[in-house]
Amino acid sequence: MIYGTALLLIAVVGFGGWVVRGQLLASQASNDASLHATSPTPLLSDYERADRYLNLELGPPLLDATNTLTPLENACTPSLPPACKDALITTDKAMVKAEEVMNHTRDIPPCIARELAQFKDDWVGMEQGLTLAISGYQSNNRQLIIQGFQRFANIAQYVKADVDRITKAEQTCAH
Repeated sequence: MIYGTALLLIAVVGFGGWVVRGQLLASQASNDASLHATSPTPLLSDYERADRYLNLELGPPLLDATNTLTPLENACTPSLPPACKDALITTDKAMVKAEEVMNHTRDIPPCIARELAQFKDDWVGMEQGLTLAISGYQSNNRQLIIQGFQRFANIAQYVKADVDRITKAEQTCAH
């Protein structure tokens, strides 16, 4: 069980780094916020739109989700104590919030759209794994809990590659 969440944490290192990078860029850009805040989105370059989306819209909920992973790993020991269910629910809620941002954003430039769609698909698959594990707790079914963790961990291994592709694609966006 620890292996599954540890695998996720390894995969998320790149993901977390991307989010932290976004936070740094966002705070650096805040000095120029008045220049960007008054400009309607269509007047921004694709690169600026991608950067705004990744760092200001999606970055904060992804960071919130990432921050739930260490408590999840700590709570979910092989004995699967009740605290693990609580940690699963916390992580699941954070992941759903990030997914909602992905579902409701319309201003995604084409230069990152395909890569972001793959990230979203993997994110949703990971969240479904958590949902499966939570349902295992609710039905007192250890096998279902384990299957949920396995699904979560199996898909999580692709997150770093997804983030790397998004970062690379962002660099191709027209300035």
